[in-house]
Amino acid sequence: MTVHHLKTGRNDLCPCGSGKKHKKCCMTASDDILDFSWRKIRQTEGELVGDILLPYVNSHLPRDIMKTALEEFKAGEEVPEDVEELLVPTLFIPWFLFTWIPRMDYVPEKEIGLQYLERRGYTLTPYQKRVLEAFCQSYYSFYYVLDVVPEKSVHLKDIFLGTEHTIKEKQGTQFLEKGHIVFTRLVCLDDQSISSGMLPYVISSHYHLQLIDVKDSLKKMFRKKALTPALMRDVDNELRAWALQAVLHEHNNPLPEMRNTDNEPMEFCKVHFKLKITPEEALSRLLLLTLYDTAEDILEDAQRDKQGHLERLEFSWLKKGNEKMKSWDNTVMGHITIEKAQLTIAVNSRGRAEKIQSLVKDLLQEDAVYQNTLMETLDQVMSAGESVSSTPIESLNHLPEVQAHLEQMGQQHWLSWIDEPLPALQGKTPRKAALTAKGREKLEALLLDFEAHNARKPHDPMNPDVEAIRKRLNIL
Repeated sequence: MTVHHLKTGRNDLCPCGSGKKHKKCCMTASDDILDFSWRKIRQTEGELVGDILLPYVNSHLPRDIMKTALEEFKAGEEVPEDVEELLVPTLFIPWFLFTWIPRMDYVPEKEIGLQYLERRGYTLTPYQKRVLEAFCQSYYSFYYVLDVVPEKSVHLKDIFLGTEHTIKEKQGTQFLEKGHIVFTRLVCLDDQSISSGMLPYVISSHYHLQLIDVKDSLKKMFRKKALTPALMRDVDNELRAWALQAVLHEHNNPLPEMRNTDNEPMEFCKVHFKLKITPEEALSRLLLLTLYDTAEDILEDAQRDKQGHLERLEFSWLKKGNEKMKSWDNTVMGHITIEKAQLTIAVNSRGRAEKIQSLVKDLLQEDAVYQNTLMETLDQVMSAGESVSSTPIESLNHLPEVQAHLEQMGQQHWLSWIDEPLPALQGKTPRKAALTAKGREKLEALLLDFEAHNARKPHDPMNPDVEAIRKRLNIL
């Protein structure tokens, strides 16, 4: 017989029989007990590190031992000074005391914490011994964030072992989000899980798939169906090196090169022409660029003077389909403005600027005189304090009717995405990958990355409906 233990809600009657609501009775007492246990572990950790082990290192071990450990800790990587200053107190010191095994003359080959326990354990209380042993038996791993309760806790899942933990955390909840990856050691004692020695950098969710591949490689290397804490301690150097490489890659390459859907580097260009014809005539000859049959819709929004003459009109340069996004009906290539005798086309790449210059020459011939092309890279736009969304194309994209169209295009894309082979899934479609445990694990990583993107850009009409995808793939 299976007994299901139902959790008592905050507003339910307390099971103790007092007649009070649970939140006003035993729940507070239970929380106080857990908080006391957590504080006791944290306090003991501080005593062991600051009052006991570091003084022991300074007085009983070789002077160069910390320097030797730091070189091994960096795993041959060139770590910038500003990064090292963050790593030493947060990650290196706990690793040095509880994980590193020195291989030096006249120094025992065991963790410094266990050396102390063996040599001077008589100076410790029984509880300090328990905490010290728990720290030295723990291991480093990569965890992804499942949930964050602001100012209170973070729910984590070990990518390598599959275990789940809820840790009490206040500061971390201010910057951690669902899908983020952290590299840390979790120490579990007295129904508490605490993080000790966390990498002071969040690892982006797009590394999740790579870490699954690392896990699979380790399982093959050890010829095991599943990894264990002992095996994780054996590969500590490899995991730490991978974490450092990920951090240094992000540190040295803070912004990836932005490309448009033609896979061209983003450069914001404005191509200027002088017109020798009226705006109406220019529009009729450029109509081919709009995919419209008539100019009626464009003329409705045009600006006119008091006599009714056209002064200014704007419309999009469109192309049928999209090579990168197969579900798109068309692609916005640029934004065209005709103002009196001036023709300006705004595009987002040098390639498109050259193409529109050629098209205008073919369509308007001698009635449009090319003047110049002004170009700015994304970095130049940002350094000038301008938002990318201030470009005419992006302004157009914020119109309600365009947003609705983009949302429809997004829905079509994500409907077809389920049956498209993906490199991230070794060429399998999401639908096929969902049939195996390994495929579902990788899909879960992809979906968490999508959720992280949705949280960063909640109003993006192209955002996937992750819950709908989960239901269609039966991954709940």
